[in-house]
Amino acid sequence: MEQFRKILIFMNEPSQDQAALEAGGAVAQKSGADVTVLSVLPKIPRDMQQWVTAMRLSQIQEAALQERLKELNNFIAPLKESGLAITARVVMGNPFLQAVREVMRGGHDLLVVTAGGKGLLRNIRFDPTTLQLMRKCPCAVWAVKPGESRGPLRILAAVDPLPSDHVRDSLNKRILALATSMARMEKGELHVIHTWQVRFEKRFRGRSPI
Repeated sequence: MEQFRKILIFMNEPSQDQAALEAGGAVAQKSGADVTVLSVLPKIPRDMQQWVTAMRLSQIQEAALQERLKELNNFIAPLKESGLAITARVVMGNPFLQAVREVMRGGHDLLVVTAGGKGLLRNIRFDPTTLQLMRKCPCAVWAVKPGESRGPLRILAAVDPLPSDHVRDSLNKRILALATSMARMEKGELHVIHTWQVRFEKRFRGRSPI
């Protein structure tokens, strides 16, 4: 069984991303993985300096980073006390880009985020940042829906086997290995799906029945 070694939990808004912390922490405890909790703050506009004379822009940014870091450390304190190897990290910039950079820099093999929008977008299944991470993040992404009870998972692994394509075939094996690990750790159900299209199917569909 493949085990996760390094897990990144993306908490862009700590007070609203508790679901990701709980899910990622549970997997880390079962797999013995190290955990990094990442939060990304937007960069402070340079023209803001003209409105603030008591502090330099760099000082304002540093104060914001330290305040968010303190907030994160309060959230992860219970997990740290339970013996989990967990650290917090706060940076400034684009949330999607910074999350991907952290995955690559730290060699993480699982990224956990909270699914759904924030504020007026709260009823949307996936917010724009989560969608970008699911499409382009170089490691597995687990989007956790907040408010749901933590019961047995039903995992769907979508594969597209093609023996002549070694790159695609290796990706399929990776997907199955990760899905199997999650199913075993969470005592969940694993379903595997593959869709295919019959050659000339569109042509056949266009013909009238005989």
